[in-house]
Amino acid sequence: MRTPLSVISSASENLADGVVEDHDQVRQYGRMIHHHSEELAAMIENALWFARGDGREGLEMEEVIVEELVMEVATTCAGMLQQAGVVLERDIESGLATIRGNRTLLLHGLQNLLANVALYGRAGKWVRIQARRHEACVEFIIEDRGAGMSPEDLTRVFEPFYRGRGAKQANIAGLGLGLALVRRIVEAHDGRVEVRSQHNVGTTVAFRVPIFDLDSKAAA
Repeated sequence: MRTPLSVISSASENLADGVVEDHDQVRQYGRMIHHHSEELAAMIENALWFARGDGREGLEMEEVIVEELVMEVATTCAGMLQQAGVVLERDIESGLATIRGNRTLLLHGLQNLLANVALYGRAGKWVRIQARRHEACVEFIIEDRGAGMSPEDLTRVFEPFYRGRGAKQANIAGLGLGLALVRRIVEAHDGRVEVRSQHNVGTTVAFRVPIFDLDSKAAA
């Protein structure tokens, strides 16, 4: 939640201090504040959903354009990755069908994965996010060339609040919730997330989301 809150705080402060006075810029800042306040409100609703443990119940699903989703997560995480010295590469299969899901949750899931690279995989200086067709799903793959995980960490990586030995030794801030939340998001979309990692080689996280079914939409 810190990202939209930081943008809202910074933009509103600039407006209040008179840093931005041009009419067009004021309107732009207003749109920015409105957009991120809506995003923050959606995050709060999703946090409440997680706390209730409802799974798919009460979760709003919609038609999501994959390319737009990846573009937004890349834009949102650009500053964080740049600060960590990580170059982001995108590889989106052309002509991908739309997927069915909760756009906000999927966005947060991808953001968590890129945030993990900024924290733990920065040694590799590179991350790639892929999206490609896999049967009746779209598969998302995020891979880095970082330090990787130990076999012990790999078996416990989805446990809430679990933090690997490397993260503790490096004194990296975090709660150990990133991948646990990603798994909850993916399972709410009837999917499954997989992690492959090798020490000093890198880590790959992959998950699939069903393609939007026009027949189901027509039946509804």
